[in-house]
Amino acid sequence: MFDRITLAAALLIAAPLADAGTLTVGPSGSGASFNSIHDAVLAAQAGDVILVEAGNYVSTDTIVIDKSLTVMGAGSAITSVDFQNLSFIEVPISFHIKDLAPGSEVIVSGLELTSSIPGVPSFELGTGLLVEDCNGGVVFSDVDVPTSTPFAIDHLGSPPAVLGKGVCSIWNSDQVILDRCSLTATESTLASGQGPTGDTVALAGLYASGSTVYINNSTLSAARGNTADFFSSFRGGHGVWAETSTVWVSNSTLRGGDGGVSAQLISVDDGGFGIATVKGTSHVRGGPGNQLVGGDGGLLIDASGVFNGLGGSSVYGHPPDAFFSMDNDVVLTPGLDGLGAAIANPTAGGGTFLGNVQSLAGIDVGASQVPPGAGGTLDLFGHPGSTYLTYFGFGQAPALALPGVFGEVLLDITAFTRLPTRVLDGAGQAQLGFAIPPIPSLIGSSVFLQGIAVSPFGVLSISAPTVLAIY
Repeated sequence: MFDRITLAAALLIAAPLADAGTLTVGPSGSGASFNSIHDAVLAAQAGDVILVEAGNYVSTDTIVIDKSLTVMGAGSAITSVDFQNLSFIEVPISFHIKDLAPGSEVIVSGLELTSSIPGVPSFELGTGLLVEDCNGGVVFSDVDVPTSTPFAIDHLGSPPAVLGKGVCSIWNSDQVILDRCSLTATESTLASGQGPTGDTVALAGLYASGSTVYINNSTLSAARGNTADFFSSFRGGHGVWAETSTVWVSNSTLRGGDGGVSAQLISVDDGGFGIATVKGTSHVRGGPGNQLVGGDGGLLIDASGVFNGLGGSSVYGHPPDAFFSMDNDVVLTPGLDGLGAAIANPTAGGGTFLGNVQSLAGIDVGASQVPPGAGGTLDLFGHPGSTYLTYFGFGQAPALALPGVFGEVLLDITAFTRLPTRVLDGAGQAQLGFAIPPIPSLIGSSVFLQGIAVSPFGVLSISAPTVLAIY
């Protein structure tokens, strides 16, 4: 009870002033201001909050955001947007977030995103997330993309098409957070380009170039290489494919896609990597359920023989400029070859690999959305016996690295509040209950939480951020 009262009081003290405008989106007849997110975004001013009521929505337009804005759905399990493709030529992008200035922030939460072609119910397409040239912060929280194929920008125009290399593709952006997201790439006859090993690859779960990305409590699954007979097969996609980027992964599953097969062209390909890094840095920490999974190789048996693709490794570093640091409790599950007889090496390629003997700090919120007057539980984890300090705030700031501490502070250090201290048990876990005050004006707020763990050996680590929507 002490913990719940403490957080409730802290929320009352720390809550931001209600100076942001609030727009509502709801089904026809609901009384909401708008019936589409696209129209609400066009009407919104910088700093506004768009609340999307539970329901199923349709959009024929990409939602483009280039200003500070929060788009908060009622939860991905009950709030969905179908981006309808009016042709077979171009796969739509759902959210395109671009050109954010320093100090600005976009939060998209509580939505399932799909795509379809009207009148062709059996033909499923996917949709994707695109982040470009953002110096401000971008957050995707509780966003579910159950199917995605490579998408195109200006597919019929000039310059030539730019293909999305991941379900979420991030270019030249300073601070992008994915928390409790599920992104699943789907097999397609269209590849996402030439991969880090020089071969053609299927769509990645996430692609980053020139960016810093934080992945927490999420599942990112790459596509299988093409298996349509009259098209070339290609390698399975990579769970995360990062080039000249820094990626922080915590308590997440990154899954490579299986290798493709083309019976007509008699070609078989290898499985994708759980994570592939080129000229960049990847930090992977543990936590319950954290694993890097390689895809299995393709298999083709016909009159001319047996053709067998190799399994993908859990981790690939492009030599010599890749750097990995990884907790010792991260589960590495490399893929099998097409026959299921040979398992791939857990790591492949080259670069520098640094193992963390101790488990580092992690945090998760069991519920993505909590209404005023309700409560929940924070799951805290790290090295057994660690002293764990939890902090929260209503916004993020540019990442701050502290000397001798693993991790980065993303909370605004001028406006955060500390919660009660916990000591992790023998399994390296603890819980912290919380309650949201029954105040309607808190609806539309996004609470950012991070933890600092001090191990019994004096090692300090900072968790990835987790985000709680008050709706």
